[in-house]
Amino acid sequence: MKNFALISITFLLSAITLMASLAPYVSPATSWIIALFGLFFLYFYLLLAAWSLVIVFIRKKLLWFTLPVLLLGLRIFLNFWNFSSDKPTTESGNTLKVVTFNVRVFNLYNWIHNLETRADILKQFQQQDPDVLCIQEFYTSVIKPFNNVKLIPSVIRAKNVHTLLPIKERGQDEWGIATFTSYPIINKETIFSERESANGCIATDILVDKDTIRIYNVHLQSVRMMNTDYRYINNFTNEKSNQQVRGAFRIIRLLKRAFNKRARQVDAIAESIKNCPYKIIVAGDFNDLPSSYSYHTISNSLTDSFLEKGKGLSPTYIGPLPWLRIDYILHSPSLQCISYSKSGRKLSDHHSIQAIFKY
Repeated sequence: MKNFALISITFLLSAITLMASLAPYVSPATSWIIALFGLFFLYFYLLLAAWSLVIVFIRKKLLWFTLPVLLLGLRIFLNFWNFSSDKPTTESGNTLKVVTFNVRVFNLYNWIHNLETRADILKQFQQQDPDVLCIQEFYTSVIKPFNNVKLIPSVIRAKNVHTLLPIKERGQDEWGIATFTSYPIINKETIFSERESANGCIATDILVDKDTIRIYNVHLQSVRMMNTDYRYINNFTNEKSNQQVRGAFRIIRLLKRAFNKRARQVDAIAESIKNCPYKIIVAGDFNDLPSSYSYHTISNSLTDSFLEKGKGLSPTYIGPLPWLRIDYILHSPSLQCISYSKSGRKLSDHHSIQAIFKY
């Protein structure tokens, strides 16, 4: 009986970790269930690693089940953590500073503190002084106090603007993404645009000295959970059984829908990257983890600036589900990242991140 229990636990943990390890390589359009397992990869992997340490002292032969799975998932695990103590390289010569920030529409719906929060965000932009600023969940209006398309260039060096604003209401309010840069913009493209959710991706070709660099500002499909969904997650054990089932099925439906939309969006971005003749920087909110198809597909030929110059786990999301790194700055290997950092201020449900490149 004891042997059966050991084998069963080992097989179960190995199987679910293996499923999660497949998530980067299998499109959610093919199997959304594998994508769902991928969300929990880090927990499954650590649990299997801990169990492997236990069975070393109980029944070593079972390591034949666990070790191959751990080796298969090791590369994915290392995408979550930066164990390096590599210090930022001294800034010398020509550098390019890129900042990306999901500003949560500048706290628009908390009307009392809206202007105060936006002022703090603008002050942070001034302090960061970016050459390229990529904003997701961007909001602007023709009404003067909220005309952020005009306001932001008035307080930072980046005066040139490329926006994608799929949602327009009342003829005055617009939502989407925006890229600001201090360099000349020589070409603008829309990779995808979602009218319903304001998610999108734009490619902005900038002229840096005599070199062209393409900036992708990315906001992949959101899950779009409501406050009731977050309350359900936080109070799961206190819910009645029928409420637990209804809540779980609703969240799974939302995840499935987001997985499928992200797969289509990611494939469009990957195709654009594949055909791009220039150096590339991809910055934005992927709404997905380093164990996802989204991250793996977009970063396939690129380098993650966090893995070069970041530290530890460095989560970028600070909402109801913390400890998630879902915001990224990726780049062509020909660009040298000399610094990566994350803002510590809580001005949104995301941290802003920045990377400095030598060119």
